[in-house]
Amino acid sequence: MLDAAYIPRMTPLLTDAAAAGCALAYGAEMLFEQGCAQFELWTGRVPPRKAMATKIAVRIAEPSVPLPPVLRRAMDSDF
Repeated sequence: MLDAAYIPRMTPLLTDAAAAGCALAYGAEMLFEQGCAQFELWTGRVPPRKAMATKIAVRIAEPSVPLPPVLRRAMDSDF
């Protein structure tokens, strides 16, 4: 289940989907991947994924909700 909202990360739709056993995709993941793709299209350069993920993570920080996996992986990478 994907909810395109990124604040709050855990929306009522995602809460219900999780309770039903669905796999979740968060709006922040979509925002991040779209931003990376757009960066590459507009600049012709490889996007700075780690820096972009870190900026998004800071902006959407919610202590009670873990960061989406895509952002965690990007922040832990060397790219």
